[in-house]
Amino acid sequence: YPSTFSQLVEGLDAIVAMPSGCFEQTSSTTYPNVLALDYLRRTGKSAPEVEAKARQYIHLGYQRLIGFEVDGGGFDWFGNPPANRTLTAYGLMEFEDMARVHDVDPRLIERTRNWLLRQRRGNGSWSNEAGMLDDGLASSVQRGGQPDLASTAYIAWAVFGGGQAAGEAPATRSYLLGFPAQTIDDPYVLALTINGLLAMETPPSDLAGHLDRLESLKRVSEDGKLVWWEQSQGNSTTFYGSGQAGSIETTAMASLALLRANRSAENARAALQWLVEQKDARGTWHSTQATILALKALLAGTDKPVAAEQSRRIEIRLGGETHREVVIPPDQSDVLQMISLSDLLLPGNDYALELIDRSNTAAGFQVAFQY
Repeated sequence: YPSTFSQLVEGLDAIVAMPSGCFEQTSSTTYPNVLALDYLRRTGKSAPEVEAKARQYIHLGYQRLIGFEVDGGGFDWFGNPPANRTLTAYGLMEFEDMARVHDVDPRLIERTRNWLLRQRRGNGSWSNEAGMLDDGLASSVQRGGQPDLASTAYIAWAVFGGGQAAGEAPATRSYLLGFPAQTIDDPYVLALTINGLLAMETPPSDLAGHLDRLESLKRVSEDGKLVWWEQSQGNSTTFYGSGQAGSIETTAMASLALLRANRSAENARAALQWLVEQKDARGTWHSTQATILALKALLAGTDKPVAAEQSRRIEIRLGGETHREVVIPPDQSDVLQMISLSDLLLPGNDYALELIDRSNTAAGFQVAFQY
């Protein structure tokens, strides 16, 4: 796999699935369908069977999702009042992404954004709703001790994305900038804050302190090829993600922030590579939110020069002897290379296989045996 994006193609068919369940469960299949279809559209890939199935399921998912709208505006997991602000913001992002590949009623998007703006407090913030889905989820989940900061950043990311409602942004921008970067210890909340501010067209130069702080919190693998951000111990993400799924959400958020700010292409590429390596057996990322954010990050990477502009040279050795060298030009960095070694294998022999990346470009690989 010469690039992180070539690895997505193989998993697309596993991602495409029939929507069912509550709002978030329906989204857990519909939203990845949307992002998978958008990926095919952006990269010009051809996968007719995957595309046809994705379009059918997106249509069904859209019809289910609009049924969860609450009278008066907003969305709830089961369509019952009161509507949940954070879930509604998530729905707004989903419908806007869906509109790129499927017909979506523009009035739905407009009234959802307007409903969220009406829920905003006078200081430009949106209050945290911890515990609204399940009273067993303690409202004391602080998300780094700054619950309103996290909820405000997430909703702002949805409401003001793409330059929408720009005239309403100043109060929320001032609220988010009121939290100095050094006071935000949770990398998830910090990355979320950066994404919210960038959605309001805040110049990256004004966020240098936030971006510096975010990069200082990264983890790096021993070989220096992978970068990730771990969720702070005892904290949860906006949708209660924790553990491995929480770290995937955090790394995806951080990757999106770096990509949007055109900052540290090498760290962004290494983070996307880490995300790909976290895929589960189904080709997804362990939870709804982790899957969607990982796909969003990988999709954002298709528009950015995060891959090194050089040829990849992969040496293939069997039993200590070099038998093949795979050379991949930069203009083919998105193309999956399939190499058969069957002609080199003889019954009864033991072989040590080595794949050596001579160009140090962190290409991924998969080895499959048939016998």
